[in-house]
Amino acid sequence: MSQKPAAINPAVGSFKKCSHCGLRNLANKSRCARCKQDLSLTLTEAKIQEPLNDCSGEFGQSKVAVILIVSGVLLLVLGLVYMRQRTQATPEPIGEVAVVQPATPDVEKPAKATSQESPQSKEAAAHVLGELRHLQRATESSMTYDEYDEMLTHLKADLNSTLPSYVDHKPSDEVFRREVESMVRDYTAAENWWKTTIRNSSVLSDADRTERLTASWTSAKTHLENAEQALAR
Repeated sequence: MSQKPAAINPAVGSFKKCSHCGLRNLANKSRCARCKQDLSLTLTEAKIQEPLNDCSGEFGQSKVAVILIVSGVLLLVLGLVYMRQRTQATPEPIGEVAVVQPATPDVEKPAKATSQESPQSKEAAAHVLGELRHLQRATESSMTYDEYDEMLTHLKADLNSTLPSYVDHKPSDEVFRREVESMVRDYTAAENWWKTTIRNSSVLSDADRTERLTASWTSAKTHLENAEQALAR
């Protein structure tokens, strides 16, 4: 009895050897199960294809690296532009600025009416003039040095307590005060010279004393008249 030989399945019985890694793959496979190489390529074609695959991989990696670098540069540029715009938009702190007030024309203040004199001021001025006139009349009569010294001391004390009350706020006030002070200086100079002639009576005569005293008292009388005129203005 004859037996037919079993048919061989070409899909099972034949293999394709990978030209790249040498793995035997089933004949119905188009790519190597190990290295994924195209099984239809010959050994020569596989060798040519390998560097192309490597280059494509390297090219892909290089492309990704370039994209990353460009993206980083763009982000950096955008960040710098944003910071610059923010700096320009932020107003700088304003320091203290001196406020210059507009110049105003000088306006003369109306002078205080002279008719509105304080009763206290008028009384003080009248008292001062009364004391000065009294001493001036005494210089024109006979008196001793002690009498003159006592009268002058009393006058100075009286003026120191009364004259500050004389505040009429008129331009003539200062004139009045200056004339009164000049009178007191003349009276004091006469007193000092009188004392000197007493201490040096052997050298200075009565005529020497009278000459200087008369000159000082005459000057004091002139200042008294000026004070009266200033008060009457």
